Amino acid sequence: PATARKGKKNKRRRRFDELFETLPRSANAICSNSMVNDLTDEAKDRIREYIVERCPGSAEIADALFWVAETHPRELRTKELMETMEAMTLIGASINVLLDESDSSSSMNNDDNNCDNGNTQRNKHSMTIYD
Repeated sequence: PATARKGKKNKRRRRFDELFETLPRSANAICSNSMVNDLTDEAKDRIREYIVERCPGSAEIADALFWVAETHPRELRTKELMETMEAMTLIGASINVLLDESDSSSSMNNDDNNCDNGNTQRNKHSMTIYD
């Protein structure tokens, strides 16, 4: 199972790397002057897919970001959008680790006090903004 997860993660990472490589670049980074609204339709579609995958269950985030890009074409920079999405993903993963640790310690306390009422399933946490 761990190998399958690693393979899935590597495949996803390659796909994201391919997306990043197709965006306007300066040297080794996404061009800081590139605006989302100026990208090709294909690039916009790939970014939309990326956002939806990074924010599962919250497709409205992509809709809102592209509304901003179309309504205010000089306000949404490509590089900053991608950096924000990556930061949000890392923050969400860290929050999930903390919540899992909290669930584990709560479960242990319940086991010690025989207060789990037969409910031993651990809580699952979503990385979405809205549950």
